[in-house]
Amino acid sequence: MIPTEKYLIFGYDLESGDPFSFLADERPDPVDFAVSFLRAMYSYDEETKQYWNRAGEALLEQITDREEKGWTLRAPYDGTIDGAYVECQRLQEVRKWNDS
Repeated sequence: MIPTEKYLIFGYDLESGDPFSFLADERPDPVDFAVSFLRAMYSYDEETKQYWNRAGEALLEQITDREEKGWTLRAPYDGTIDGAYVECQRLQEVRKWNDS
């Protein structure tokens, strides 16, 4: 078991297919993460008080929130940027692959 709660954030870039991962001490807010990680994809609309991509899709509609267990962000191609698929999951334990 890991001594304190941690969150694993992982996914891949839809253009290159390159995977990425981060380890966080606390559960990141999915909107804050998306806006900072994919900052060129989203703009804030003062009228609706929401973030939108260039294709007119709301950021909140691209997030599946599982509360303390984590979240999923599916940021699809918006006409200019290919986007990313991102998962955030609470870690329960860390094991080595094929550890007997």
